[in-house]
Amino acid sequence: MLFRHGYIEISTSGKGIYDVTSFVHEFVSNAGADSGHLICLCEHTTASLTMLGGVDRELEHDLFAFFERLAPESDDYFHNNTGGDDMPSHIKAVLTLPSVAAAVLGGDLCMGPNQGFFLLEHRAEGQKRKISISFLGTGMTGEAVPFRA
Repeated sequence: MLFRHGYIEISTSGKGIYDVTSFVHEFVSNAGADSGHLICLCEHTTASLTMLGGVDRELEHDLFAFFERLAPESDDYFHNNTGGDDMPSHIKAVLTLPSVAAAVLGGDLCMGPNQGFFLLEHRAEGQKRKISISFLGTGMTGEAVPFRA
């Protein structure tokens, strides 16, 4: 059984959807993964991870407009330690969850042709975000390369 773990660090420029698919593919390749399970975890409570079939401006606009209707930015929340977008960002992260899992088969991620891994940044100000990636399964023959993006 092979276990590999690594991190992705992303600097965001505020609310938006950030494609991290290439980093996840790079991790799987560098880990020497053959077949097993991959889990990606956003280590923050005001950002989240999801899988989408690609992102365009309309999707991003509609998604964040929907979030705003569900959890509008306001200073009316009891928990607003770091501004009016603090509690709404926590709510949005709870609704979208912190982790994404995927299968790996034959060294490739089992995903649809347009699917990818995306970080959802819910805070208005840019943040440094850390995503933990773990693989558990069987490895390819050869030496696995440690990963850190």
